[in-house]
Amino acid sequence: MASSSENPITAEHSLPPTAPALELPTAGLPEKPNVSEAELRQRADALSRQWEMVPANTKSDGLSTRLAQLKERLSETLRTCRKTASIQELTPELELLESTRMLESALIAGDNTAATFASLPHVKVDHDSELPRAINLTEGYLVAARGIWSPESLTIYVQQAQQRDALLLEEITVLPQALKLAQLEYILDRADEAFAAGPLPPIEQSPFSAILHSMRRLNQFEWRNVLEPLIAYDSILREDPAGVFAHMEDESRHTYHIRVAELAQHADTSEVETAQIALNLAREASRSADPDPRHARRTRHIGYYLFAEGLPTLSQRIGYNPPPIERVRSILRHWKEDFYILGIFTLSCLLIVAIIAPLVPHHAFWPVIGALLLALLPATQGGVDLINNTVTALMEAQSLPKIDLSKGVPDDSITLVVVPTLLINEVQVRELFDELEARYLSNQDPNIHFGLLTDLPDTKARPLDEDSHPLAHLRSRASTI
Repeated sequence: MASSSENPITAEHSLPPTAPALELPTAGLPEKPNVSEAELRQRADALSRQWEMVPANTKSDGLSTRLAQLKERLSETLRTCRKTASIQELTPELELLESTRMLESALIAGDNTAATFASLPHVKVDHDSELPRAINLTEGYLVAARGIWSPESLTIYVQQAQQRDALLLEEITVLPQALKLAQLEYILDRADEAFAAGPLPPIEQSPFSAILHSMRRLNQFEWRNVLEPLIAYDSILREDPAGVFAHMEDESRHTYHIRVAELAQHADTSEVETAQIALNLAREASRSADPDPRHARRTRHIGYYLFAEGLPTLSQRIGYNPPPIERVRSILRHWKEDFYILGIFTLSCLLIVAIIAPLVPHHAFWPVIGALLLALLPATQGGVDLINNTVTALMEAQSLPKIDLSKGVPDDSITLVVVPTLLINEVQVRELFDELEARYLSNQDPNIHFGLLTDLPDTKARPLDEDSHPLAHLRSRASTI
């Protein structure tokens, strides 16, 4: 789709450059739907019962047809508003025209994510067409919510719909975009009804104000905290026997969610079943005796089976069939020393042979040996570079899981930050304590402590006057802190 500056919708329906900037009233507009929780659950359950799943088909034209229809309807609606709108006062028609850019952005984003939607599970709609389940779900939700969305009502509706068939992680991820497309379609439906009923009422009774305000809130909302509880297996991971997952940072928890989805994609189990089996393995480890407390704590953590040494056991339980690239990475991890050392040796030999072989028939022995010695270093360096680039291309960097300590360090994680240093002179010792004090003042957590691990530099003889040594000043300074 063309940019907004070249789009015929925007070009045709934009207001004159001299039109006054209009402020759309938002006071008194609803922030949540006027519908009961029971009704939301009932409608979500009814929708999920109607789902007739069809395999994902990247060539399916259901969504592309829907997007083309929405674009045509939006253009026609704005054209109708243009005929009756006045820039002298705010009317429902002008309200729609003022929201052109927002409405059009939903279509642009829909085009950009069409390939992602095409790879997701589809359901049959209208008996002869297919639509991504995520879009069908959000359309049903907005109908139930009467066009006004809220995080609480969306959570209730989606969780109830998942009681029969859980959504995939990727479907949860695209819910905001699906909701924008559904909101656009809902607005256009209401516009068709309003124009068919006759002249529109004044702005105070506009049928568009509430639903347009709802769509604006979609673009301004922080979605991470809403989407995470909607992941069907998030509650399973939070039952981690080690009690670690729930206290991780958002990014680390999201990494665990993605890992479960990746494993389930190539396994005989669903995402929910994969997470449950990993949890069962962690629970089995927590019930077994382990003489090493540190190893016991590791095996009780669910991440031990998703990422670390417990992965082979989990893979066997879920029937995991890794893709070829994962098999290559597994071989590299298992034979890392042999691959690295033998790979460098083999490549270096091949490079040397490639350089020396053409010289052998035409030169004497000693000149060839000289050329061999000269080629040894660059050939070895070339072998090292090739192996390093190969490993970098094949292996993926993985960030370490991180605990969320934004609210403070817990009592069971008391930390001592130690700075190793040599004691050179009195000025340096004073600087060390100034830096130590600065670290403390910047991190005044009762469970974070700071210290210095010091030593004297090497000398040929023992200092005669120990009281004048910087270590003595260190001792006296430490006693005053």
